Amino acid sequence: MKSLFFSLVTMYLSLNSISALEHHDTPQSHAEILELLQKWPKDFNQKNIPAVCELFSPSLVASYPGAPDRDFEGMCQKLSESLSDPNKIYRYQLPEIEQIITVEDLAIVRLIWTLEVFDKNFELIERVKEKGLDVFCKQKDQGWKIIISYAYTLASSFPQQQ
Repeated sequence: MKSLFFSLVTMYLSLNSISALEHHDTPQSHAEILELLQKWPKDFNQKNIPAVCELFSPSLVASYPGAPDRDFEGMCQKLSESLSDPNKIYRYQLPEIEQIITVEDLAIVRLIWTLEVFDKNFELIERVKEKGLDVFCKQKDQGWKIIISYAYTLASSFPQQQ
């Protein structure tokens, strides 16, 4: 996992250097990626599993500390299991986008996700903030999909017990 992290950092720095020298960012690419990232939590909160999985490339590699890396199938299975849990309700807020860099058919997005977990009575159990770095690749159909996702917990809070 450390090598993946260092690879992402190297790629980020390289793309950042490239974009500083030869600016390929386009408002259209930013808008397309932003639209996908704003749509995703809506699909997730509506438990629309096919649409949730649609954000990810079949070649996905997703890393989260303390968990094994996941491919496309593993990520979709985990998301499906979470959304099917009869005892918990998972809700994502719109992401806080910190930065989007695009260079031709690649894009890197720095963002923060907030996940809220409720019990079946809709009582808040936990709120988790996750910082992430997602690498998107433009597909043959010209849509963007995540090929690498790296996330880690910034903060986790639990409501006070009465």
